[in-house]
Amino acid sequence: MDWNAIIVAALSGGIFSGGLLALFTVRPQRKKVIAEVRGLDVKSLQDAQQVLKDAYDETIKQLDKRVDALQDEMRVIRKKLDEKVIAIRQAYNCNIPSDQCPVLKKQKQMAGEIGCGDCDIKERK
Repeated sequence: MDWNAIIVAALSGGIFSGGLLALFTVRPQRKKVIAEVRGLDVKSLQDAQQVLKDAYDETIKQLDKRVDALQDEMRVIRKKLDEKVIAIRQAYNCNIPSDQCPVLKKQKQMAGEIGCGDCDIKERK
């Protein structure tokens, strides 16, 4: 045999066997790399989900605090309104004439300042 033929045969056999070896080793490596990438994707998604959950929880806590504060303010306003209604009802039952009653005067003045047509005080008889 000629040395050229031997070299060509060795190279072509080496290329062929190298190709087969690469074919059989690339697949497992590719699967391993794909599995690692998917694991990173899942980890990234879990991290993002945790960040969103923490932000959601913090927002809920802040909203709860605001709602509680508004409910407290509403209780105070409702108590003042109830006291005002009681005072006005008692003013209608007192013996002082309505044009001289300080409670009814103040109520009439306040109703005029806010432009409330339904709040006009009716004269007692």
